Amino acid sequence: IPCVPWQSQTSGQYQRRVHGGKTGVVYSVVDSRGRVVRTCDFTISVVDKDPPVIGCRKNIVTETDKNKENTVVNWDVPNAFDAVDGEVDVVQKSGLAPGSSFDVGNWRIRYTAKDSKGNEAKCNFYVRVRDNEPPTVHGCPKDYTIKVFEENGWAAHPKWAPPTGWDNVDKENVKVEQVAGLNAGEAFTLNPDTNETVVKMLYHISDKSGNSATCQFHVTLVKSEIEKKGVDFNEDLATEQPQAPDIPEPAGGAAKRADHFNKKRRGMESSKVQKMREKRDERRRKAKEKRRGGHRSKKHEERINRLKNKDKNDSPRQSLFESNKSWRWMIFKVFLIIAALAAVGALLFLYLSGELFQKKGKRLPTARASSKPGWFTSPKKKKYRLRGRSSETAKAHRG
Repeated sequence: IPCVPWQSQTSGQYQRRVHGGKTGVVYSVVDSRGRVVRTCDFTISVVDKDPPVIGCRKNIVTETDKNKENTVVNWDVPNAFDAVDGEVDVVQKSGLAPGSSFDVGNWRIRYTAKDSKGNEAKCNFYVRVRDNEPPTVHGCPKDYTIKVFEENGWAAHPKWAPPTGWDNVDKENVKVEQVAGLNAGEAFTLNPDTNETVVKMLYHISDKSGNSATCQFHVTLVKSEIEKKGVDFNEDLATEQPQAPDIPEPAGGAAKRADHFNKKRRGMESSKVQKMREKRDERRRKAKEKRRGGHRSKKHEERINRLKNKDKNDSPRQSLFESNKSWRWMIFKVFLIIAALAAVGALLFLYLSGELFQKKGKRLPTARASSKPGWFTSPKKKKYRLRGRSSETAKAHRG
């Protein structure tokens, strides 16, 4: 019989469920007398490569306890199950244990589960603790009513110390900003046509998480109709006990100012983060240039990149027809240069041979005349010779 390795996709008579590990299988061929004629044996190896399945929980988002900078967070340790080993142990690799106190921020918790074959499953989730508690206001002045007199120009000069704040996370590191009203010591003036006016002072005290509390008080000016003379009020206003003002209602004007302030602060924080990132990128760029061996400007870098790209695009096997310039224009230019050189050569040859600049009608000396000595005569000598010949000719005719 053919002895082949066992396969799970064969006919039903060969299908068997085998556990992990190695399992030996032996087949025997027996004749009619009960004797073993031949045997076939092979081994089935089942390898476990699947990691355990771990039940990882979702992220935890919570807030700090009241008047505290942290909070206690609890959760159940996740379970893990493996197809071969069954339930396996889960080990915490990083982060605080359940029931610990977590400060404000994001904290990563990591668990792992490993089976007997070394297959590992991981579980990661975050614990986020937020600070949503506004600061507590200290030293907020009380509402005060001041009587003003005509002799003082219907004015008063009240004084007060700006309020302070305390936060459960940032402690005394809070920001105090006056968003409405007059400054301490300035002149609070009453219109002569009115008997009473109210001036509202508003301070915002905010922490680093963007939570804002308000300090609000009113200074009321009342006109003295009977007495025209009086003392100009310039004393310090009394303050209230430490208080945690209510968060402004969304519909009020103070709430709108507070929202505007919170948005402005978030923008400032984001701009600071952006500046920090830019500085980090600049430091990395300088370190990279230092490792490379010098500083290069942007123009220098662009030129180097262009040359690199040009070297990549220009191939030494590139033919004339594949170049960017027109090969017809190159041939035409070569033809023009050759024609110009040929014309200059022809002119030079004619000039040297004397044919080009020879005057028309001039009789060139013959070989016979040139053979006699002194064949060349000046124009004056020619003139006298002609006269002598003409006189001799006349005498012969007369004779």
